[in-house]
Amino acid sequence: MVSSAIPWGDTANNFLALNTIFAFKAMENELTGPVPQFLGDLPNIQGVGLGKNKLTGEIPPHIFDPPGLLGVALEGNVISGTLPSINSKSLLGLSLHSNRLVGTVPASLGENCSNLMFVDLANNQLNGTLPSSFQKLESLYWLSLMKNDLSGDLTSFCGSLIIQADCKGPKPEVTCNCCVCCRDEDKFCGTYIDIITMVWDCRYDPDNCPFGFAFDEFYFR
Repeated sequence: MVSSAIPWGDTANNFLALNTIFAFKAMENELTGPVPQFLGDLPNIQGVGLGKNKLTGEIPPHIFDPPGLLGVALEGNVISGTLPSINSKSLLGLSLHSNRLVGTVPASLGENCSNLMFVDLANNQLNGTLPSSFQKLESLYWLSLMKNDLSGDLTSFCGSLIIQADCKGPKPEVTCNCCVCCRDEDKFCGTYIDIITMVWDCRYDPDNCPFGFAFDEFYFR
């Protein structure tokens, strides 16, 4: 286990000299400080896993710049601020649950990340209506919005999507009739998936992909 703050400046110089890094995983440690910006300068990076640490500050949009980025997992930190505008056609998985994010879900998530399959925004302080651009996420398989103050209609996703959202109870916020976890106060809600492992297995080891398919090269043009 790595503990406390890392001098990202020195670390960045070492990593930037290695152009063959495909994944940066340091999950379940006690890392502090901001999310390192240098991750966006690694040209071949495909997976960023920094979940379950003590990272603070806002999410730097730059980390989504690498052209082959498949998954970003920053769950279980103390990250604050709003969701940045993201433009990544290659991105398949995004896990930001259990942080302190505020504000609305940006329309860019549906407009510029059209191949997203796994999105977990649960247990934050997000609010407002889900952008209509979410309807463009035709590959979306898992969506978790629990324990926020989000509203919107997800009915069109029924039949093809696993949904965790507050769509039942005395004051439902989200409209859908197919959620697997439908009330914020339900003690059985809050199931989280390992976004990085899920994306990695489905991309490179389809036999272990829980959904029984291999990704087409379309996703990585």
